[in-house]
Formats: sequence, C-alpha cells, structure tokens
Amino acid sequence: MALCARARSASNGMNTEQISQKTSILFDLDGTLTESRSLISKQMSKLLIVLASKMDVVVISGAQLSQMKKQIPWIMNGAVIAMGQSGNEVPEYWENKLTDVEVQHVLNHIEKIKKIYRIVDVDENDQIESRGGQVAFSLIGHNADKERKREFDSSGEFRLDILRNIPFVHELLMARVAGTTCFDYTRKDWGKAGNITRLMQKRRWDKNACLYIGDALFEGGNDYPVKETGIECVAVSGPEDTKKIIDSLLLNK
Repeated sequence: MALCARARSASNGMNTEQISQKTSILFDLDGTLTESRSLISKQMSKLLIVLASKMDVVVISGAQLSQMKKQIPWIMNGAVIAMGQSGNEVPEYWENKLTDVEVQHVLNHIEKIKKIYRIVDVDENDQIESRGGQVAFSLIGHNADKERKREFDSSGEFRLDILRNIPFVHELLMARVAGTTCFDYTRKDWGKAGNITRLMQKRRWDKNACLYIGDALFEGGNDYPVKETGIECVAVSGPEDTKKIIDSLLLNK
C-alpha cells in the first residue's frame, strides 16, 4: 500500500499488537491533522479517507463545524464523525450551548487577562469567539500570521502560567490551553473528555479499542482531559507525526 510505505515502525511507542486492536480512532484537528486554521494537506486527506474506510474515525476540535469544514472540506459527508466546539456541536447527537450568564463570567476572566498581559500588535476584534457551546480566546488573534502563532507559545507554558496567575474559578465551567494561542472555555462535564465518553456510549465502543491522537496532551492542555476517559492517548508534535501513526494503523489493517 503506497500510502503506508513511509513509516513501518513509527507508532510513537505503540507495538504492532496494540495498533491492531484499535478500531475507533479519534483525532484532534489543529496541530494534529492540520496546522492552525489551515487546509488539510492532500496527503493527509487521502490517508484519513483510507483510514475511515477501514475503521471508525472521529475528528474533534475546539473550532465550530463551519471552521472545521474550511479545513477539511469533506468532513460532513459521513465518512468521519465531526465534533465541533470540543464535542459540544455534534448535530446527529446533541448541541450544547452556554447561557448568557456563563458567557459573561468567561468574558470577565478574559478582561482580567488582557489588563495584566498586554500583548502588542493584536487585533482585539479577532481575539474572542463565542461559539455557542464554548468561548475561545486567542492572545494574539485567531487569524494572526500562522508563523507567529506557531512560535508564540509552542509549549503552552506561557498560557499555563497565565492560568496559574489568574485562575479561572467557576462551579460549572473550566478553562484549558488550546491550539497554539488560545484558551478554550467550556462546561466542566462538556469538554472533550465528557463528550468523547458520551460518544463512546452512544456508539457502544469498547474504550480498549479506541485511540486518541492530539498535540495538547500535556497537563493543562485541552487534550489532557481525554486521558480521564481511559482510552489510550498518543501525543504528537504536528501533522507529520500524525501521518506516521496513520501509516502504522493502516499497515496493521
């Protein structure tokens, strides 16, 4: 299989037996399948389509479905399950929305951050997206230059420091480091972990047959809570890493 020739043993520490047992693969989007807010590459698109013909494939992102469609134009054709807003926007199953009071609490926290951390050359109209089930706040703007976004806080440590210095405290809501420049605000039980658990229950998937692949599995990252689901998680540094894992999955199917 030509698509799989590139990396026969590249599986980020997973052995052949572990890979062969996986039948449901869940991917983060930005930093995993694509660069931030970027169109999926032709090679990655082909790999994903082939993978989806052999097993269940899910793409979950903090972005809205409308943005996900810009990055993967065919994502709503039924080949994969698309979960927008950290899984709060899944039309075939559910759509969860924050209340106006909850959104205002988030905006108050964002204002505290902006007052203390003054970052230059930022379009303030591009920083906050209230998406319905989630609020996303980008420190330098959602549509900032891609190279600037990539280099701004690649480890997530700067944003983790911000949350340590200005904690987000709410009984029902939480804040997570997301993407390359963002904080994602969702309900505590409606983040990626909770929504993936709901999907597994709906689809009656065995968690041992599931694999999650993401770039923000570090503590405080928006992929980190997925570990709470009990499914195996593999961290990647970007789309090139992800391609190697897909290659390994295809070689064992």
